[in-house]
Amino acid sequence: MRIENLAAIASSGMRLESQRLAQSAANTANVNTPGYEARRIVAASRRGGGVSGKSVPTYGARGQRAQADAGASPLSNTDVAEERVTQLSSARAFQANVAVLRTADEVLGELIDRRA
Repeated sequence: MRIENLAAIASSGMRLESQRLAQSAANTANVNTPGYEARRIVAASRRGGGVSGKSVPTYGARGQRAQADAGASPLSNTDVAEERVTQLSSARAFQANVAVLRTADEVLGELIDRRA
């Protein structure tokens, strides 16, 4: 594996986790929006290394909210506890990718210094 590939792989992981955090924030912000369908980001490996993310629906049961006029409206299918877990794990994965990127930078710097 080449050093520049390692940096590209780590940066793609950082982009993926940024997408996950943004989607989780949107899901959380819309938790009380009637009919809102939560989405999640699914990772797919890229040719040559790295990952990319795709937004897909999160299927799950919706609750019902009773309204004053005796009707009911569908609630969002957002699970706040699940969103918090997503946020925490994405933040940790982002930090891990930053550490990989820093290490690749240090190794590349060391190689350049020894070559000179």
